[in-house]
Amino acid sequence: MPIRHAVVVGAGIGGLTAAIALHRRGWDVTVCERAPEPPATGAGIGLAPNALRALDAIGVDAARAAGSAIPDTMGVRRADGRRLTGAGTAEMAARYGTAPIAVPRPAFT
Repeated sequence: MPIRHAVVVGAGIGGLTAAIALHRRGWDVTVCERAPEPPATGAGIGLAPNALRALDAIGVDAARAAGSAIPDTMGVRRADGRRLTGAGTAEMAARYGTAPIAVPRPAFT
């Protein structure tokens, strides 16, 4: 079987997750990123239950790998800070079987 090669453009969470998944399926993967290092700004990333299941499917235990905290609520805000959507994590855990987690920025660097 010939070796398959993929080029992933962008080393954000989506690009790196895709690269890990492809590599674990036997692909040779090149990840291209123009930023010389991760950004120093930002508090971290929130991972909803569906994201945690997707990471688990490729063998990444985000909570174990990076440490985590369970926020009281999760939501999306506009650039000006106005809330667009939001949900309590207890309700999310009851509906989806697991609570979302917040992974702090220092876990990425």
